[in-house]
Amino acid sequence: IELDGQNSAEIWSAFRVGKRGHSKIITYNKNDDSLVICAMHDGYRKCLKHPAIHERHVLIMKEDGTIQIQDVIIAKHPHLAISRFHIGAENEVVFVNPYTCCIDNKIQIICSLPIELSDCYISDLFGVKKKAKCLEIFFRTNEIDKITTTIIFKNKE
Repeated sequence: IELDGQNSAEIWSAFRVGKRGHSKIITYNKNDDSLVICAMHDGYRKCLKHPAIHERHVLIMKEDGTIQIQDVIIAKHPHLAISRFHIGAENEVVFVNPYTCCIDNKIQIICSLPIELSDCYISDLFGVKKKAKCLEIFFRTNEIDKITTTIIFKNKE
């Protein structure tokens, strides 16, 4: 999640970070059917005039591998937020509707807010940038304080 154009850590260069927040696990529950992990970080306290806390709740269903991610922003003042999911340039992204897209006809992503597709760069090797695609979800924290994204892996045949 990016808030007001700021990352939650001060990025100096590829693989170098300055000011960073502290994170902690709030909840960790594992049973026969699912795994639930809830965590938070305070990385925005040093980089924003009006700080915020970011909580992420992840539910993984063991039977089918479905992943549900809920991002919650706790803030007293409004922020422009962007949630991003990076997708490889070689992957095909097809939109079913403004809230749902499929990647390579193998993964379906459903979001509680409209999804946009943009170009970006990723670095999986030191000093090497590759062109990629990025799914972006925009929202204002004074209007919406949480978003839910569900990732469904289609059956492997």
